[in-house]
Amino acid sequence: MFFFSHVEALLGVKVNVKGCVYSSLSLVWTIPLQRYTPAKPNLQNFGPACSLQESWRWKCRTNTLQSCCLFPGFWCRLKIAGSGLAVFRRRPYNCLMRPTPTSITNHHDIVVIGTSAGGMSVLVKLLEQLPSDLPASIFIVQHLARNSNAHVLVDRLNRHTELVCEVAEHEKAFEPGHVYFCPQDHHLLLGRGRMLVTKGPRENLFRPAIDPLFRSSAAAYDSRVIGIILTGMLQDGTVGMQAVKRSGGLTMVQLPAEAEYPDMPQSVMNEMEVDYAVPVGEMGVLLQELVSVSASTDHKVPEDIKYEATIAERIMTNGNGHSEDMGVMGPQVPLTCPDCGGALWEVKNGHLGHLRCHAGHTFTPESYLIGNMEALEETMWVALRMLEERRTMLSSMADQDRKCGSQYWASTQEERAEELKVHIERIRKLLLANANAKNLDHQQGDEPEAERA
Repeated sequence: MFFFSHVEALLGVKVNVKGCVYSSLSLVWTIPLQRYTPAKPNLQNFGPACSLQESWRWKCRTNTLQSCCLFPGFWCRLKIAGSGLAVFRRRPYNCLMRPTPTSITNHHDIVVIGTSAGGMSVLVKLLEQLPSDLPASIFIVQHLARNSNAHVLVDRLNRHTELVCEVAEHEKAFEPGHVYFCPQDHHLLLGRGRMLVTKGPRENLFRPAIDPLFRSSAAAYDSRVIGIILTGMLQDGTVGMQAVKRSGGLTMVQLPAEAEYPDMPQSVMNEMEVDYAVPVGEMGVLLQELVSVSASTDHKVPEDIKYEATIAERIMTNGNGHSEDMGVMGPQVPLTCPDCGGALWEVKNGHLGHLRCHAGHTFTPESYLIGNMEALEETMWVALRMLEERRTMLSSMADQDRKCGSQYWASTQEERAEELKVHIERIRKLLLANANAKNLDHQQGDEPEAERA
């Protein structure tokens, strides 16, 4: 107890020690000093080496107290009196050394990241925290316009990180310490030891989309995957994160209060229990810890995730989609695809279901409503154009009849033209009201950032 009296004097806290016999020759004292976001801790992610009390997660500072090889063969648990926190943890090597990837045969070596609006600056902030010898491969999907240039964005990332950043290439193998960025107007999928870059159908109104990357990585690498969702709008990535979680992987989101556009991380938190919700400035340290932790070998990828990943890969690479495939994944619903007009099936492989057509288009409920509204708006613009053309033709016919002395027919055509004018004005007002509503939504989306500034 002489040692623990020095611990108490150094930290200014009361330390209670409980010994547990384990087959280990090293000991690490970890004193977390600050808690951050309320969430239920997922203790199995830490293995048998960690115990947390209260339904809080706690942030571990780098200036923690460590002691090496004290009481060989024992583990001890430190408890800070009055904090409700108790932590005990071991490391299989010298406690002052981080485990190396060669020491763990099955660790979290696949990191998939999804982001959208405001994502580039956040990616720079995250990647600059990571060392060049990170024992994991990182794959990034950011929503990009069709005319964007992914190579320019990758060059920017390379200027701020020690990792090797490059644009993903079809059928190329990947390696640790590298970051692979999805090219514009393509999807990025993962197979066993290779990447698939395809120009398949849009998912959640986007290409590239986040869900295909997360779903394929979960199907191929199960519990070895770490899924991360950063700033962005709408719900893309939520279904993919559910696939990662159900396959035994770890899930992490940017703290919504910090995100420039909190929709995507907040959607994930609303639909599932995430393992970590942290500010981007703390993700680097946490990620370095997690990639060195053994991945669970008890989890198996659910069959519905495997099946959908297989069907999606076949559609995106070969374009072969069959309605009988959809029937296996879920029931047909009385809705049509906003992109192609085909029938839709409901796929329910998590808390948040999604819709899929046999052509491969996929929608969350929110993205379906947006796509449906866009299709309706496009149809109304076409109707407006056709009505305008019809009105113009009727007016021209009325002028010709009047020149020919047919006043009756001229009056008839003018009346029909005036009736069309009423319908045209109604449609035009509706379209303008919809445009004003969109502008208002964008302004409301910017208000939280203005308030924080």
